[in-house]
Amino acid sequence: MEDGSPTEAEKIMDRLTLDVKALMLLSASDEDLRKEFGTRFVQSQDEQISEFLKLISGPHIDKKVGATPKIIIAVGEMVLASILAILGLTLIVPGVLGIGSPKLLSSYFNTISQGFASGHYAQFAGPLFTAFALILLVGGFYALRDAATSVRDAGLYNKPS
Repeated sequence: MEDGSPTEAEKIMDRLTLDVKALMLLSASDEDLRKEFGTRFVQSQDEQISEFLKLISGPHIDKKVGATPKIIIAVGEMVLASILAILGLTLIVPGVLGIGSPKLLSSYFNTISQGFASGHYAQFAGPLFTAFALILLVGGFYALRDAATSVRDAGLYNKPS
């Protein structure tokens, strides 16, 4: 307001600040109060309470880390995703390595299975390599998702309108 008196919103925020401070002082010595806080607020199904918790724990708090480190992290995650995807594809589809003939393909799998599985485990070599390749691919996609999150957090991503 023009006369310097606080607005209604400022009064509410001042009361909230005092209430939070009082709650923190009380919760320092009362474990039951901490549990009640978790039940009443953190696990609340109330939409407004959930929005309030998102507001106070939002990305605006993470201003200590600038955009440059987040971009570097995103680039590193993209490189990791590429490596994982190429390794996964190489295990699933050896043609990525330039193995085109059936004879070379057979020797590729024989070489891998001999080095890995001798004796009792030879029958599980194929399914284990396939599972490992799928884990590598999923890890690659997960790293790519993390890279997208880092790019968005750095502020380089605009939401489509």
